[in-house]
Amino acid sequence: MANTCYNNIIGLARADCPCIEEAPPTGYNTSTSGLYITDVPPFDALSGYDECGEDSVWDMLSKAREEAISTFVADTNAMLMRTFKSRRERFKGGIGEATGRDTLTTDKTYAGIRIACNPIRGGILKITHIGTLFSGAGTGTLDIEIFNSLNESVWDGTVDIQNGFSLNTLDTAISLPTYIEFDDKHEYYLTYTYNPANKPRLNNINCGCGGFVPWYNTEKPMWVNAHPGSRAWANWVMVGGWAGDTLTDFDQCNSSANTQMNGITLQVELGCDIGQVLCNGSLDYNSDPFALSMAYAIRHKACEILASKLIASTMINRLNMVNRDTLRELKREWNAKYAENAQYIAQEAQLRQNDCLVCRDESGFGVSTILS
Repeated sequence: MANTCYNNIIGLARADCPCIEEAPPTGYNTSTSGLYITDVPPFDALSGYDECGEDSVWDMLSKAREEAISTFVADTNAMLMRTFKSRRERFKGGIGEATGRDTLTTDKTYAGIRIACNPIRGGILKITHIGTLFSGAGTGTLDIEIFNSLNESVWDGTVDIQNGFSLNTLDTAISLPTYIEFDDKHEYYLTYTYNPANKPRLNNINCGCGGFVPWYNTEKPMWVNAHPGSRAWANWVMVGGWAGDTLTDFDQCNSSANTQMNGITLQVELGCDIGQVLCNGSLDYNSDPFALSMAYAIRHKACEILASKLIASTMINRLNMVNRDTLRELKREWNAKYAENAQYIAQEAQLRQNDCLVCRDESGFGVSTILS
């Protein structure tokens, strides 16, 4: 789930872009904060707005904004983790066995798994691989759709299946929040159409080794107890089997389920979305004291990056021919202002609507800038 907070947080230029052969960058003259890169001298003297495409002024402005946002998110995330830590152990690994002797026989139209999430604001379930374990001869594909417990489709895609186990690496990982707004169930359902000619094998969540026997009961969830190491996924989610005749009644499902995964395994990452501390949904420049500071920080970094691009550019224009020494000096100023803003934002940030992080022990940790 992409965070849209920073979309058009700063604009590129207030100028029109009457390009014909190439389209202008998305949101080129839109700024949710009211700040634009080319409002900052000496970029107010830029020209070439009538041309778009690769290596144009618009292209450099767009790339500067994109890189500035990525840098800001990476820097502030790292700085926030000097102040906060996760309440729960992060998990990265597999859920579900890649073997199963028996097959699923059902009169239901659909089958799959259900995932109940510990309703942690700021927690993220990221699915990076989907494994399939089917019994039919030959190879093929399987259409999968994921719903939440509000009966909303949140992802769909196609994976490979064969006689036996097949591990599918997703081109783009599926990111699902562990807290679903306006819902008291906080569940996801990974579904596919059941085919009696190619039955899924009944694989278990795990072998039950070491006395660890998982269960699925939303009235008595697994995360009421702490689970270390390879079992740490149980601090975040429960996983169980599911079968049904409709894809619109997930809100009516019982509180319990078996722990057979109906031919599905998952490779997941479970942890905190650190960025939600600063940006959760959208920025409010009227009531959030950090919102405008974040916009200024991103503009400082965008100006620094744009200056570097102009200095390195072979394009001949008045700005990069005459003001190269000025740009080098301004780069240092913009970087210093960016570092100051970013550190202030990270130091003063409050957890607010976030259950995932907790403050570190102030006696043992301090906040120091990682920026140069």
